Amino acid sequence: MVPNGLPRSISRVTSGTSHADGKPEAAAIDFSVRDNLEIVFDTFEQPRKVENLSDRGSVALVVV
Repeated sequence: MVPNGLPRSISRVTSGTSHADGKPEAAAIDFSVRDNLEIVFDTFEQPRKVENLSDRGSVALVVV
């Protein structure tokens, strides 16, 4: 177990979201998984993926 619930490791993932018009969008992001299986990622506030997640709340993740 990692102290203080910090992520165990950082990996690269491709996230897939959809825009308001239904158009799919994909972005490569770094992410971590906490001991409780919570997925954590960091991004700026301006990217479309943030707007897509806020508006529609669904995402597909591809881990390689």
